[in-house]
Amino acid sequence: MYDISYPKKLINKLLYTIPIDLFENSTSIQSDSVNSTNEGPVTSENKQYFSLPLIKELTPKIANVIKQSQEIILAHKQLKPERMLFSQLKDRTKPLDRSHVIYEIPYQDCSLKYIGQKQRNLKS
Repeated sequence: MYDISYPKKLINKLLYTIPIDLFENSTSIQSDSVNSTNEGPVTSENKQYFSLPLIKELTPKIANVIKQSQEIILAHKQLKPERMLFSQLKDRTKPLDRSHVIYEIPYQDCSLKYIGQKQRNLKS
């Protein structure tokens, strides 16, 4: 199992630790309401939805075991969302701070427009 290039510590943490708060508020996973003999229909009231971090080799194996229960529906999530991978390091340049621009100013008393070009920023 350790040939998938993930650290031993991470694999053990994912396999052997279950957050307590995951099951505290759950009604369908507690022992008194689990339909272990599959008697009767499973309704949407009994189902619980959980998400697992997406790890290429590990998540499908865990999901196959959990999917055998009809009361649990799984979704996969990325460990690092895209917004964490791509950050905007620079602020956007304000229109008046831009240089090498072409601008247009309409005349007030006619329909003509003045078109100009400026090498410096528009503010100066």
